[in-house]
Amino acid sequence: MTSPLEREFEARGVRRGGVLFLGPDAALALIAKARDRQVRVLGIDTFRITDSTTQPLLHQSADYSDAPAAWEAAASFIRSYGGAGFMFEVVLHDGRAA
Repeated sequence: MTSPLEREFEARGVRRGGVLFLGPDAALALIAKARDRQVRVLGIDTFRITDSTTQPLLHQSADYSDAPAAWEAAASFIRSYGGAGFMFEVVLHDGRAA
């Protein structure tokens, strides 16, 4: 099942294996929308996506599961890696990724 926020951003990303990967601009917009709706960001995973591969970059991930309001930290994380051509999985409080 897809979350409402995920559905709003579906056209702005790439879906593989049930996971929605977003570029930096879309990921930042999603985080802003989550903040507006008071939906917590639990974490961000970074990926290198090509036509044929999905490579997780495990050392470039962030865990906010213990932070009640990590929207600014999440946005800062995206901005720090956004220029490198990566895609991001934004994990929201409802347990679904967007």
